[in-house]
Amino acid sequence: MQLKRIYRRLLLIGLAIAILAFAGGYWLMVTYNDQRYIDLLVIYIRNNGLSLYFQSFFLVTLYNQILTFRRIRLFVAVRQKTKKIIFCLLTLATVYCLLFLLAVFAPYFMSGKPLFQNGNPNTGTMILLLHALLLILLSWILVSAYKVPHPYLVLILVLILNLEIHYHLETKLLIMYSPLFDPVYRAIHHIYI
Repeated sequence: MQLKRIYRRLLLIGLAIAILAFAGGYWLMVTYNDQRYIDLLVIYIRNNGLSLYFQSFFLVTLYNQILTFRRIRLFVAVRQKTKKIIFCLLTLATVYCLLFLLAVFAPYFMSGKPLFQNGNPNTGTMILLLHALLLILLSWILVSAYKVPHPYLVLILVLILNLEIHYHLETKLLIMYSPLFDPVYRAIHHIYI
């Protein structure tokens, strides 16, 4: 009976993550004003809403899930199943990440708008895959909150890394994708996006 309740809760939280991510992806797509430069990377990577709000909310939700398993850590350690529970948490984090990313990008895919109209599709795909891999890596780092003595420090570290990756790495990669993301190029050519 207890196991069914845990599975139901995990499924319910996964469904809530998917619904909120889908709504967030739709909101990001609808609120973007300039239709001339609409692109998958413009809406989701250049726009700060995904990394600042939705990914942070996702990471906090995953952290909450990990803390629920932390309560039974002593009972798991007595039965020598710590490695198994960590593997299950890593699997849960990966599934939740993939579910989150698919739900966020689904509204754009269903809209029929061009995916990479502003730059090279190979570079755009690489940036999206790197974004997904970094989110999975951050969620795996978050799983370490199961064992450390002060788990809130792991959450703070992961949230700071999420923002730093977005502001420093992804903005530099966007310039490689298209010169439209270079502020100097936009200033010279009077492009306002």
